[in-house]
Amino acid sequence: MIRPSPHLLAVVALACLSLALPPRLAFGQVPAASPPAQAGAAAPKVYSAAELEKLVGPFALYPDDLVAIIVPASTFPLEIVQADRFLEKRKSNPKVEIDASWDDSVKSLVT
Repeated sequence: MIRPSPHLLAVVALACLSLALPPRLAFGQVPAASPPAQAGAAAPKVYSAAELEKLVGPFALYPDDLVAIIVPASTFPLEIVQADRFLEKRKSNPKVEIDASWDDSVKSLVT
């Protein structure tokens, strides 16, 4: 059984964020010409290659079998937050049960 590091949920959250970004921004590419932005609307942040490497570089240090669990779990961001809260509760009460409605990939992160 692989034991995730304490920062695993932070990595999963980062993966969730990268999935939530439009593809042209997720890979640090410069956005194509687009229609003028609405007045008062903030332009989306475009990450440079160095910024992206700093954000996701540590992710490459995890073993492949752990990444195989993290990536599918990252598609359930709400359940990841709930799992983080579950881990906090489990510190004070080890008998707390895992939510049966969570996806199996999220359950595998906390077992």
